[in-house]
Amino acid sequence: MKDDILIVDDTLDNLTLLEELLSLAGYRVRSVPSGILALQAATAVPPRLILLDINMPDMDGYEVCRHFKADSRTRNIPVIFLSAFNETIDKVEAFNAGGVDYMTKPFQIDEVLARIKTHLELYRLQQELEQRVEDRTAELARLNAAYDRFVPHEFLHFLGRDSIVDLKLGDHVQQKMSILFSDMRDFTTMSEEMTPRENFDFLIEYLKHITPVIKKRRGFVDKYLGDGVMALFPHNADDALNAAIDMHRETAVYNEFRRAHNQTIIRVGTGLHTGNLVMGILGGDNRMQGTVISDAVNLASRLEGLTKVYEASIIISDDMLRSLDDVTRYHTRFLDRVQVKGKKKLVTVYEVFDNDSLEVIERKLQTKVSFETGLRLYYDRRFTDANTHFRRALDKNPNDAAIRRYLQRTIHYITHGTPAKPTKI
Repeated sequence: MKDDILIVDDTLDNLTLLEELLSLAGYRVRSVPSGILALQAATAVPPRLILLDINMPDMDGYEVCRHFKADSRTRNIPVIFLSAFNETIDKVEAFNAGGVDYMTKPFQIDEVLARIKTHLELYRLQQELEQRVEDRTAELARLNAAYDRFVPHEFLHFLGRDSIVDLKLGDHVQQKMSILFSDMRDFTTMSEEMTPRENFDFLIEYLKHITPVIKKRRGFVDKYLGDGVMALFPHNADDALNAAIDMHRETAVYNEFRRAHNQTIIRVGTGLHTGNLVMGILGGDNRMQGTVISDAVNLASRLEGLTKVYEASIIISDDMLRSLDDVTRYHTRFLDRVQVKGKKKLVTVYEVFDNDSLEVIERKLQTKVSFETGLRLYYDRRFTDANTHFRRALDKNPNDAAIRRYLQRTIHYITHGTPAKPTKI
């Protein structure tokens, strides 16, 4: 393809001469006799190079060049000035206006052709370099976006790093956060009915429903655990609890779709705790990964397991409860004091039942006083009185797994004379 050159000169003889010479040299040439026409021609179809006379009546070449350099469409086009003036001050002004070269009249044809060839080659190389830079920048952007999928940007932020390439083995920081563990129940049984590919597609579809909720509530996923997820919430405990409630609601919506297609519905349990943890980079020289280490993480995971015992959707620790801005915004009830493996001190835990059906919420609210009164009596070792309150609560809510469990504990004492051991997690 021939290079397109625009010639601007108000002297017709100069235009004719240059046009003939450049055409014979193999260039595609356009010529205009004024600066105004030059601006119109160059912006309509940008040339590869411009030969520009300085001394023109309507608009001199300096002004025309400044217009070229101010327009993004013509800014990078090389401009060679043509002039009868040979003073240094004229050349300086030409370069200040944005010109790349300066030739004086009368022209030496070989010199004109040589300079045009040189500046066209430089322009081509400049464009190639800019394209490489643009391609490389786009590639880096794609890589950074890909890295963000494996190492959350928030993780980098807390470690004080701008990019994954800045991470070093041993980087760590201590931070108080709320931890969410969520896991699907009976997944093993469900997976036996699916092929490996169907299992994979199912988990992808399920996680697509719940992970946006975590981001919306200002949290981030630290780990995908097959049929579960671990997420961290650095701002406040309410973000984590609201995310858990929203996740269960999204699961309910997804279950409507599955029910309509005769698919097994999903049941999920979620445990939450607020506490100090250490985020950091572990591994070796050739393989590193971000991880979170803390008793707080371990407790959140164990609380998720406790949801199966009490057939509850969400269970939170006492630390989590006390970290909430306004606990009265949620439906909660005291649930248990549990023995965490390796710990002497019992951990008080609560059920959050905002995502239960309206009927279940109403029954739990109706029996809350009787149930919690029974719990206080139970922990005061007044098991017979506690039994009375648990029976009263169970009469109103016979499907409540927590009430049934405590009723069985009181019966155990009344029958055997010894209290049941604390729930271990």
